[in-house]
Amino acid sequence: MIPADLRIIEATDLYVGESSLTGESEAVQKMPESELKFDDISSISDLDTICFMGTNVTSRKCKRNCN
Repeated sequence: MIPADLRIIEATDLYVGESSLTGESEAVQKMPESELKFDDISSISDLDTICFMGTNVTSRKCKRNCN
């Protein structure tokens, strides 16, 4: 479980289950560099470089920035 909101600084095939936030059953990929353009982001949960408190890592590892 993710203990706090964090920004990904390094990851390899990181997938996070965000069903507690979005209701979606599919895990989403998180990465250090966003593949989204500003216009593609309609909600804070769309951010692919951020993991949110209370969500679950479903596969792989990453490094996070705690600042």
